[in-house]
Amino acid sequence: MGAFLAYLVISYFAATASLLFEASNRDIASDNTPKKWSTRFLLASNVLRLLANLLTIPLLIRLEYQYIEMHWMILIVIAQGVLFDRVFMILKNIGILASDKFASKFANKISENDLIVTKK
Repeated sequence: MGAFLAYLVISYFAATASLLFEASNRDIASDNTPKKWSTRFLLASNVLRLLANLLTIPLLIRLEYQYIEMHWMILIVIAQGVLFDRVFMILKNIGILASDKFASKFANKISENDLIVTKK
């Protein structure tokens, strides 16, 4: 159980790093992107992607960790966290895991000090 939880933390950390890397490269000129950084907007905009990561990663680790040696498993869970987050990012970008309606409702509730979205 301890190894499973350790693999889970490592994989979630890798997926979070992938999400933050993508968010740091956001298109600020877009109408749908806030000018200032907003963690709340990031979470609202990626809620389905995060949920997919939370459900998929433990399932795959559970299927793998008893059959693969520990030193390989660490590399596999890092790659798995990054790659599955990227797959879910692609699915979000083509509209399958899109949570734009939720993010726009959430953006309207954020105060002007927290988020600046300019409409062209």
